[in-house]
Amino acid sequence: MISRALEPERNILVWLVLCICLLCGSSASADAYYDQGVALYNKRNYKAAAPYFDYLVRNSSRESNVYYYSALNYQQLNDWPRAKQMYRILVERFQDSEAGRLASSVLQKYDPDFMKKMASAGRGSVSRGSSQAGGSRGGVTNARSEPMAYCCQGQPASSRGVHTYGGRAPGGYTGTADYARLPRESTVSFQRKGNSQHIEGYVNGQAIEMVFDTGASSCVFGKNHLQEMGVRLPSGPPTGQSVGVGSSTPVGTWEMPVTFRVGNMELHNFVISIQEYLSAEPLLGQTFFQNFEVSTDTVGNTITFRKREATARFEKNDRNNVPFRKYGNNLIVNVKVNGQPCAMYFDTGADGVSFTLGQLRKLGMEIPEDAEAGQSVGIGGATKSFHFTVHDMELGPIFKENVEVTVVEDAHMQFPLLGQTFFKEAEYSIDYNHNVIHFKNP
Repeated sequence: MISRALEPERNILVWLVLCICLLCGSSASADAYYDQGVALYNKRNYKAAAPYFDYLVRNSSRESNVYYYSALNYQQLNDWPRAKQMYRILVERFQDSEAGRLASSVLQKYDPDFMKKMASAGRGSVSRGSSQAGGSRGGVTNARSEPMAYCCQGQPASSRGVHTYGGRAPGGYTGTADYARLPRESTVSFQRKGNSQHIEGYVNGQAIEMVFDTGASSCVFGKNHLQEMGVRLPSGPPTGQSVGVGSSTPVGTWEMPVTFRVGNMELHNFVISIQEYLSAEPLLGQTFFQNFEVSTDTVGNTITFRKREATARFEKNDRNNVPFRKYGNNLIVNVKVNGQPCAMYFDTGADGVSFTLGQLRKLGMEIPEDAEAGQSVGIGGATKSFHFTVHDMELGPIFKENVEVTVVEDAHMQFPLLGQTFFKEAEYSIDYNHNVIHFKNP
């Protein structure tokens, strides 16, 4: 394998070999370098993959997915300036490709000045195509799979910090005939591990323990989980990106249809989201929940999934109803922190209550000098965090004093996370027909 850390003489030799291949004019040679670069990327050997993509960028500049892979690879190497350069080229030269649309979504968030310049020059109106919510994947005519983005732009997908870019939420289910045959409701047991609720799910008939996570916009697995179950792995380049706690660098993700079951609710052609490696348990997220009313029983340690047409009667003026709004697939509730209003994710997959430093300061607060330092772990790895208590927090009928919160140093959260330490004793139902969370025993 070629490494950027090679001595200069060997680098020169490698460069000469590449030049010889180019002069021979062999497209098969370029394909070989592409395949090798992708293989190294998929093995997470990003340093070794970089020279292959560099060569292809210099000598095979007509292919959008070459720039896309190069951008992803440099992000994995924490070389954001070079990754941004690749994204800019995609927007400038390949704006109608799926890779160009993905690059546009990323730069809208991370390089808005560049996108404004593109718009003012009349080149920034990137056609969204499949990037619109509910849109199709669009046609792929390149012999190599064109990189495609399927997720909600800038949308945090979980307490583990999954963010996705593109147009529609990853994963999900649209089989109405299949849905019609499901039982009216199904109740499953959960087990507490720390503050999290763990339940059993099935992928293509293979059982696996999952985290009940209302903060996850999709059902998320690592390739390591699929290997454990003996389920085939996705092939080809990543089709999206995720980023979150532990890193601001996105990682590649894939989508794959499976037969997915929780309790007696079995959905065929249900699309799950997959990343290269996930150290925690898989996440049972909103693309599954949104098909049902979801009710918890903290006494019996059960969760009931009820078909939405079977939802119980709605009492509009019930003080125990907490309205929520959707942000992508996620649930946003209005909380008061020390009396100050604060929109937060309702996140059963989060152990506790978490803020970024900027979010804390918007509430007129700072990290106290006696805060306890620690680490928070998410999809992007570990990041420094600080733990302390706030005087009080309030959500609808729930009022708590001396609430422990965490401020995460490196996180990618559009809103703070309202996690299990705040509401784990409460029983509640999530009613997606009326967009309310009903607390039964606040």
